[in-house]
Amino acid sequence: MPPSDSSNTHESARPGQRGETGVVVGVRETKGKGGRQKGGGNQFRRRLAYGANVSGGLVLAVAVVLMLNVIGFLHLRDRYVDATAGRPHVLSQRTLAVLDELEGDYRLVALLDAADPGNRRRIELLELFNAASPALKVEAIDPASQFERHRAFERSLHEMFDSSLRPLRQAVEEAVEQLDAIVERTPPVLERLGAIENDELFTREPARPQLAPSQAATELREQVRAAQVRLRQLTAGSQGFVQARTALTEQLERPLPAYGELRNELAGHLRRARDEYDTLARRLRTAMTRPDRHEVAIADEARMLAIVAEPIAANLERALSRLERARPVEEYEQLLAMLAREDVLVLLGADRLRTVPFEPRPEDDARDGRRSEAERADTQSTDEARITGALARLEMLDNPPMAVFISASGTSPFGDNPVTSYRNVARRLVSTGFEVEQWIPFVAAGGGIGGPGERRTPPPQPRPGQRAVWVLLPDLDAGDVDGHMFETRMKDVLDHLRDRLAMGDGAMLITRRHDPVLAAQLGDAPSAILGFLEAWGLSPRLQQTIYRERRSYGRTMNESVFFIDRWPAGLAVSGALQAQIGRFGMPSPLELTSPDITGVRHHELVRIHGPDLRTDAGSEGGDPTRMRLDPATQRDAFLIAAAAEAPTGRVIAVAERFWATDRLTEMGRDPGAPAGTENYPANAELFVNSVCWLAGVDSLIAPSPMSLAVARIGPVEDDTRRALQWLLAAGLPAVILLAGSTMWLIRRRG
Repeated sequence: MPPSDSSNTHESARPGQRGETGVVVGVRETKGKGGRQKGGGNQFRRRLAYGANVSGGLVLAVAVVLMLNVIGFLHLRDRYVDATAGRPHVLSQRTLAVLDELEGDYRLVALLDAADPGNRRRIELLELFNAASPALKVEAIDPASQFERHRAFERSLHEMFDSSLRPLRQAVEEAVEQLDAIVERTPPVLERLGAIENDELFTREPARPQLAPSQAATELREQVRAAQVRLRQLTAGSQGFVQARTALTEQLERPLPAYGELRNELAGHLRRARDEYDTLARRLRTAMTRPDRHEVAIADEARMLAIVAEPIAANLERALSRLERARPVEEYEQLLAMLAREDVLVLLGADRLRTVPFEPRPEDDARDGRRSEAERADTQSTDEARITGALARLEMLDNPPMAVFISASGTSPFGDNPVTSYRNVARRLVSTGFEVEQWIPFVAAGGGIGGPGERRTPPPQPRPGQRAVWVLLPDLDAGDVDGHMFETRMKDVLDHLRDRLAMGDGAMLITRRHDPVLAAQLGDAPSAILGFLEAWGLSPRLQQTIYRERRSYGRTMNESVFFIDRWPAGLAVSGALQAQIGRFGMPSPLELTSPDITGVRHHELVRIHGPDLRTDAGSEGGDPTRMRLDPATQRDAFLIAAAAEAPTGRVIAVAERFWATDRLTEMGRDPGAPAGTENYPANAELFVNSVCWLAGVDSLIAPSPMSLAVARIGPVEDDTRRALQWLLAAGLPAVILLAGSTMWLIRRRG
């Protein structure tokens, strides 16, 4: 029988034997010494090589990462991009410009409570200042925990005022010596007064009525008793000089004594002691001018005591006079008042000093945490603006520029009406380093502006060498003006501006569009303003208003409010605005013409762009939205603000009335919120930049901390935050899984 198929399954093919198909089914196994297979050794070596390569690559990668970190720490740690809402990790361009212009070395010392977590951002802000300029040395001191360091800093502040404080300190020390003298000399005087009171003239029983005390002697005894009470009060009790001397000694031993308070307190003590001794001396000398024979001894004792009291009163008078002549040092007293605050920054130069109070921190609002966070970020921008302004004022301390707001309507430009108030831009000018003044040329005492009761006020007078910027405001209303005498008054103001421009000052004129009712009252005053500007080649067309025509619900509508985010880059005034948004309503076109003044150069500041821009040519039924537009005036752009520069001065004209008022520069800010949360930050920035350029301090023209406070990345809503959390928690693992699966499929198919 043929063998079964199953028997073949038990035969093992010999090595090298071919089967029926001719395929080698066996392989000879070779072993090396020790029984190790040669193929296994190759695999071990390959694994070892792979491991070494991977380990070397990891070591190299770690070395590269460490090297990059070292290079970044040493050379690139101050370079980064901050895209957060408040941008707390970068300084503004205006701050950097001020730091670049610093000529001396400055020391910035922040007195902050280190235990307060709200001061962490302020310390980070100071570190940014420290890293931005080698001329700054920044340090933070906690007065509570760093007591000795704080006292050493206060002693260094006192040394800065040593020469100016010397007269007052010497007067205070002399007054303290007089108090010591009073404490020392009063007990003997009291003893002698007691001897007069207890003289046997008053205590013994007289043998005869003629030996009884006379009326004059009795009055002397009563005066002596009253004087004893008052003199004891000088040296004892809650009002006594002994306790006062202890308190005064403690005050004088402080690193920064309050000399002004010491002066006032000592003056009160000296005046009181002088009056007591002067009164005592006069009464003792005049008490018994004609004593009886048995009263001569006591009368002589009274006169002798008066001789003792008179020089005491004279010494007190001399010390008091010297103390009153020594006036407190105002800057030193202001320093003490500022240091009494909770959180203060002190800026120290070679021979100058300035204190900056930090912005009060808003409390966290549990009902609206995001708003509180935005306020905290904006508080930092306010702190930065104050520090920058203080540094600028230190650089310009001898003669800082002046900005004068001229209100021809008779109302204050810093009032409560946001339509005519300029308090916001004035505060920013102060923080930048300017002295801000107002000039109301005409005050209506009766009959209105230009009327018979009008009272004129002189303009502020800049110091010799001090540059000034004169801002003529357009805050006139029809009810404010009475009579054509206003025309002459306005011409006087313009003549003053011409004189100041010839001396190197600058001027900004904010014009308003034509008002027929107001024009009938103003006479030729608007023409005088236009004539002033046309001499510089600036010609506002105040009879026209710029509109944009658009279709809405099948009707043609005209808009007169324009939002600007494109700024001419020819001059830093507008070029520094970058992509900030400004708002201008009902502006008039401004044309550049041939100037009458030689050497004038023009610069565009604000230009409105867009389709279907035209000017009005009359109204239909008084509705401005139905204004008939002149097709011949259609343009792609209109200029509404420009600057003119000549060797004799600089002038800026803006043909829009409300652009710099509180109504626009604070629009969008919540009540009580800090600056920097406005909808249109470019309006205030444009005003401050313009004043800086007119004053010749071009280095201060740059984006300010307030502009950086505008959110680039706004607050994240709760729903968006939850979505981002799920994206990070589940999305990233899903992406990694998808990438791994894709690579597995690619390799399997390959």
